Amino acid sequence: MDARRFIVLPPCCALWLAGCASLHQPVSHGPAASPDQPDPPQVVQAPESPPAGAALAAHDEIVAYAQRAIQRLDEVYADVRRAGATDPATHSDDADPPAAVATQGPAQPEGLPVVGAPGSGASGPKAGPGPRAPAAGDAPGQAAAARTPPTIVNVAVRALGAPPGPSDGSGDSTAAGGTTGDLIGALRARIAAQPGDATWRAQLDERLLRVLAGEYEQARAPFEAVPAEQARVAAGFIETLISLREAHGGDVPGESSRLLERVDGLRDSLIPISDLALPKVALCRAVVGFGLYDPIEPPRFPARAGGEFVAYCEIRHLTNRRLDSGEHETHFDVTISILTAEGRTIQEQTIPDVRTRWRDARHECFIAPLVTLPPGLSPGDYVAKITVADRIGSKVAQKRASFQVASGT
Repeated sequence: MDARRFIVLPPCCALWLAGCASLHQPVSHGPAASPDQPDPPQVVQAPESPPAGAALAAHDEIVAYAQRAIQRLDEVYADVRRAGATDPATHSDDADPPAAVATQGPAQPEGLPVVGAPGSGASGPKAGPGPRAPAAGDAPGQAAAARTPPTIVNVAVRALGAPPGPSDGSGDSTAAGGTTGDLIGALRARIAAQPGDATWRAQLDERLLRVLAGEYEQARAPFEAVPAEQARVAAGFIETLISLREAHGGDVPGESSRLLERVDGLRDSLIPISDLALPKVALCRAVVGFGLYDPIEPPRFPARAGGEFVAYCEIRHLTNRRLDSGEHETHFDVTISILTAEGRTIQEQTIPDVRTRWRDARHECFIAPLVTLPPGLSPGDYVAKITVADRIGSKVAQKRASFQVASGT
């Protein structure tokens, strides 16, 4: 046998006699262990919510604190203004800070800023001096205690929709807090002290104030010791102002019509005391109707051959009277004069007792008489003067139109 085989033989025998560790554990044949059962669910009761009254109380305390802070800031600025300083001095606020109210409930974790504080290292909104740098020998706890919260810069509490009032306290106290009766009394006292027709002005101003206050019945009260025509005009003006104030724009056509009726009524009340007016006079070839005419342009006529034209004239602000039949009548006289450039009258034509009747009251009309120039006029400049005299209103108006007489055709 080979010697090498004898070398391997002793270790093999030792392994056979001693054996080797088994890679598999023996299987137990006892009763199997029951699997682990999960823990039964635990019922956790939710924490009770704070009552609504506590939240309202906290809100009220915050508002009260803000109001106290505003009052103290106002006092500081007032002191600074009185002292003549430019920058307000530091003013400590000893009021209870709202941090205790705002942070009710679960505690804030350390190292997190308080909600609403302007800085990340804030521990509360109370004002105080600036932070001190920790000294070399200070302990960490002392350095943390030396930190101070930031200072409140501005606090504003304002109701929604409330208009800002005067800051300097100026203004008319009567106008700010007085009633309508106080304003009327003050107005009466001021107007009564004015010279002139104070009675008329006082009554009119009082009624205007009544309109602005919405007291329409008192505004419509009759005027005292005032001429009838003046009182009628003032009453028409008051009614027009009331209609204008009540026109809110919901029904524009209807409100405009009602307002126009009031304006027409005011105009009718003004016409009897207004001057007579002749707004338009023209020398025409023909006249068709009111505002429809064919003017001669330029108004030039041949010399020594005569000529003619239709004198168109509009008349306004005529006074009318109501007849027993229900109609309205105007009554006036018309005079047409031909004048030289120097103002000498060379011809005069009169149309007396011109009457017009209408179903409704009217205050304007037109006339169109035919005017024939006298023969033998020498070339030059002339004037046609129309005079209208209102027989009912005792008013007179005149209007002139220039024309030329030229040689030849």
